[in-house]
Amino acid sequence: MNDTLIVTVSVVLDDRLRAMGHRTDCRAQTSDSAVLTVGVIAACQARCWLHSSPSSASTLTSNHGTPVGSSKGPFRIWMNSQPEEPE
Repeated sequence: MNDTLIVTVSVVLDDRLRAMGHRTDCRAQTSDSAVLTVGVIAACQARCWLHSSPSSASTLTSNHGTPVGSSKGPFRIWMNSQPEEPE
């Protein structure tokens, strides 16, 4: 992620929160837009990581030894549609 994207996301979120009349709690040490920016950037990074390495996604999605194939959800359907990476 480059700095321009992070700053843009932060400014857009801050502007949207202000337009909605949202105010950060006076006791907060970090603005709500900064917290949301971290979440948005993390989601973008996770999406890029999952898209670039679908075989690694099975490690991320396994739940305490439960194999990924135990679910018929949208993520499982997406995983099955991705081409296998050569080893």
